[in-house]
Amino acid sequence: MPLARLLLAGAIAGVLGTMTSWLVTGNLFHRFQARTPATWRPVEGHQQYTLSSLVTLAAAMLIALLYGLTGGIASLAGMGWVVQGVAFGLLC
Repeated sequence: MPLARLLLAGAIAGVLGTMTSWLVTGNLFHRFQARTPATWRPVEGHQQYTLSSLVTLAAAMLIALLYGLTGGIASLAGMGWVVQGVAFGLLC
């Protein structure tokens, strides 16, 4: 798989991961944060959100690159690419 495709797949996964994080933490649990401020980070703002999003994006791109370099799950060669990708993701 070409490097550009791997990086694009990683970037898409990173954006989806960031959106999922926003949905779960930002929408579902944010109201509980105000009730227990001592259990959360004392400083929370745009800089922390941006850094978190960049880390998620970089991690997803590195996992996609690792998938491309290792050929996914070689023992599932007879299976389709979706099954190989899901198996690799679960193992990661």
